[in-house]
Amino acid sequence: MNNQTARRTFCKTTAALALGALPAAFATPSFAQAGGYPDRPVKLVVPYAPGGPTDILARIIARGMSQSLGQPIVVENKAGAAGNIAYQGVAAAPADGYTLVVIDIPFVTNAFLYQKPGYDPVRDFAPVGMIGYAPVALVTAARGGPASVGALVAKAKAADGKMTYGSAGVGSPPHLFMELFAQQAGIKLTHVPYKGASNALVDLAAGTIDTMFVGVSAARSLINAGALQPLAVTGTQRMHALPSVSTLAETGFPEEGLRFGPWWAIAGPAGLPAGAVAKLNAAVRAAASTLAATEAFQEMGIVRDTGSPEQLAAFLGQDRERWKRVIQSAGIRNE
Repeated sequence: MNNQTARRTFCKTTAALALGALPAAFATPSFAQAGGYPDRPVKLVVPYAPGGPTDILARIIARGMSQSLGQPIVVENKAGAAGNIAYQGVAAAPADGYTLVVIDIPFVTNAFLYQKPGYDPVRDFAPVGMIGYAPVALVTAARGGPASVGALVAKAKAADGKMTYGSAGVGSPPHLFMELFAQQAGIKLTHVPYKGASNALVDLAAGTIDTMFVGVSAARSLINAGALQPLAVTGTQRMHALPSVSTLAETGFPEEGLRFGPWWAIAGPAGLPAGAVAKLNAAVRAAASTLAATEAFQEMGIVRDTGSPEQLAAFLGQDRERWKRVIQSAGIRNE
C-alpha cells in the first residue's frame, strides 16, 4: 500500500462514520416534557470541528438525550485552541442547564499545557455524567518494526533517545500516552508531532517513524491492510476489535497507570441546579445505552462507562493529577 492509497482509505473510513452520525444533530424528541426543566432546547457544545470522534459521539448522545428529556439537544461545534475556546464559553454561560459541553482529556490537561487556558476545570464546571472511554493500541510498522512490546522497549533502550514516535500534535492525548508509557518503561523516545493523526499513521506504516499510540478505529484500515501491527492495547481487558492483541498489563507492565485512552463526558457551568443535574445524568445514561449508541461504540472502539456526577468528579480529579505529573515531568508546553 502506497502513502496516497493509505491516506484515501483512512479518510473514507472517517467520512463514513461522520456522515452516518450527522442526522443526530437534527433529531426531534419522541415526546414532550410535562412541565419543569427542560422547557426549551438544550445546547451541547463540541470543542472540535464536525466529523471527528468527539463530534460523532456527541450527536449520538444528543439524540438519545433528546428522547429522554423531551426537548431538542442542539449540537454546536466551537473549535479552537485545543478546546479552550469552547470551555471558556461554557464556563461563562448561565448555570441554568441549557448550555452543556462534551469534555475529554484536554479539558483537564490544558491547565498544564497552556499558561492561560481561560478556565478552571474544577472551579468553573459542574460534572454531569461520564459517557465512556476508548482503549488505544501501541502500533508499529508491519515491515521492519519491533514485533512485540519487549522488542520495542529493547530497541528504544539501545537507541538511547533516537527512536521516534508520532502524535497528533504537541500536548495531544497520543503525545501524553507515549510519554506515560516511556516513563513506565524507563526509555527515552523522540517525539515527532503531526497536524492530525492520519499523516502520522501513514508515515508510521512507511517506516518514517517507529511507533505511536492510536485509537483502533483510526488505524483499523491500515491494520487490516497489513501495513501496521498492533503490539498491545491499554485498558483492563482485550479489545473486541483486536481479541488476539494483549493488554499492556499482560505483557508485563504494571496494570496501574497503564489504563489510559481517550474518554468523553458531559459537564455544564458551575452552579447547575441539583434537579437539572439529576435529569441530565439520567438522560446521559439512557442515551449511552440505546441500540444506536451501542452499535456506534462498538464501531468506534468505545467502552460505555456511565456513572453519577460524583463519580465523574472523582475521575476528573484523578485524571488531572496523573497528566499533571506526566506533563511536568516531560516538560511539555503548548505555547
